[in-house]
Amino acid sequence: MSKEPHWAGDYVGIPFVAKGRSEKGLDCWGLVQKVQMEQFGIFLPSLDGKYSELTVEGNSRVIASAVRELPVEKTENPLEGDIAVLSLGGYPAHVGVYCVIEGTPMILHADPLGRCDSRLSRVSDPSIAARIEGYYHVI
Repeated sequence: MSKEPHWAGDYVGIPFVAKGRSEKGLDCWGLVQKVQMEQFGIFLPSLDGKYSELTVEGNSRVIASAVRELPVEKTENPLEGDIAVLSLGGYPAHVGVYCVIEGTPMILHADPLGRCDSRLSRVSDPSIAARIEGYYHVI
């Protein structure tokens, strides 16, 4: 018996494009914004105009600002769709979407390090687990 496909699979393979906000390419925030709207009916601002510099430090300022200014609350018990904030080079500069697929906690993200297509990573993967700064629930 086959299982129903998980919504996250619809977003795997979208190319990474800095400041991308369409199916042609998304950056990490663009992916979070798209998933929130399409899967949960939650509108989040684009933030693409806030990236004055495409560096880890610049991304960190944008992500930190979003966490302070958007209607989100930090949670220790993430739910499907919560925003995962991950560090890059010691800065909280990357985001993804928390999901659970067949009982496995995952993060859907557009990886800025490898400039790779959007993908799913296990939360338990050492390269992800060590970088998780926290989870945020949109309220």
